[in-house]
Amino acid sequence: MNGSGKQILLKILTGLSTQLTADAELESATDKLRAGLLLHGSTSDENYQCVKNLQWANSYDEDQVIWRQGIATTDGQVFISDLVESLMDVPNLHDSMLAEHPNLTKEGLEAGLQAVWLIVSAVQMYSQLLEVEIADANIDVEKRVAVMMKHFNHHINIDR
Repeated sequence: MNGSGKQILLKILTGLSTQLTADAELESATDKLRAGLLLHGSTSDENYQCVKNLQWANSYDEDQVIWRQGIATTDGQVFISDLVESLMDVPNLHDSMLAEHPNLTKEGLEAGLQAVWLIVSAVQMYSQLLEVEIADANIDVEKRVAVMMKHFNHHINIDR
């Protein structure tokens, strides 16, 4: 067996989040998700109980069309990205986090919370984005990084 649990989980999440999973395949997708989480986390009883309560699920728009798929709770199908958004709005969260991390600025906290949301939402499938999802082998990561960093540096006014 090759690869770390993290690598396997990321491969599973990449596959699930870049294509629409048919309803008939949701159970299989859930099995993959659970296995990946166990391989990355641990096989403690606590983790088994945790992943038992998670699934790969659909979310529908007002016309009952699937607009996203992702990790959700088995009870109530609450998406983990929605949980993160709710956590970000908890009263006094910012004050508590800033008090716990005295060197953290408000800007740093906002950046950190935004990064958490971006990472969590990245492992969801959004139907409106499917047309830009392509096979991994066709992605020139180095070129895309170079172009984006050129834009970033220009926007932030950094000369490199």
